[in-house]
Amino acid sequence: MKNSKLFVSFLIGVAMVLVSFQSVFAASPTVVFDQQTDGSGVVFKSSENGLDDDSITFDNFTLKANTNINEIRWVGGYLPSYVYNYGPVLDFKIAFYGTIANQPNFVTGPIKVYDFNTGIGNANEASAGNGLYNYSFVLPKPLYASANTKYWIEIVAGQATNGNWGLAKSIAGDLTRFNGVVNCPLCQTYRFLTNGDAAFSLYTSNVRKNVK
Repeated sequence: MKNSKLFVSFLIGVAMVLVSFQSVFAASPTVVFDQQTDGSGVVFKSSENGLDDDSITFDNFTLKANTNINEIRWVGGYLPSYVYNYGPVLDFKIAFYGTIANQPNFVTGPIKVYDFNTGIGNANEASAGNGLYNYSFVLPKPLYASANTKYWIEIVAGQATNGNWGLAKSIAGDLTRFNGVVNCPLCQTYRFLTNGDAAFSLYTSNVRKNVK
C-alpha cells in the first residue's frame, strides 16, 4: 500500500514536470518571417533626428497564416560600419504599415508605432560580427497580421546628430525596399522604391487562424 502511494506521488510529480516543460515550450517564440543578414557589413541607412540627411528604410513582409506578432529582431550597423561617427543609437521607432500602390500606405498612416528606448544609450545592441549588431524588441501587446497580406515595417534609429545607422542587407526577400529621404534647406521628404532587402525577423508565441 505504501509503495502504491509512493508510485502515485511519483507519477503526479512527473506529470507536473511535463506540464511545466510544455508551458515553457508553448511560450517560446516561433519565427514566422525571416530575412537573414548576408553578413557583408553593408547597411541601408535608416536614422533620423528631424534635420537634414534623415533617411528611413521600409521593407515589406507577407505571412502565410493569420498571426499575432510578438517580437521583432533585426540586424544593423553604422556607416562606416566600424565607427560611432555620430554617437550610438539612442532609441528606435518601429512602425507597421499596410500597402497601397505597392508601397507603404502613407495616406492612412501606420497601423501601429512603437518607441524602443532601453535607457542604456546603445539600444542594447549585441555584436553580430563584421561591424554589425543584433537588436530585438518584444511588443507590449501582440500585433495581429492577416495571412497573404503585404505589410511594411519601418525601423529607424534616433541619434543625437546626423545619423549614420542603417539596417543590414539581407540575403532573402523580394530584392526591393522603400526609402524616405529628407533634403534641406526645403526639408522635403522624397520616397521611392529601390533595390535590396533589410535583415529582420518576426516572431510569434501564438499562431491564430481565424481571430481578429
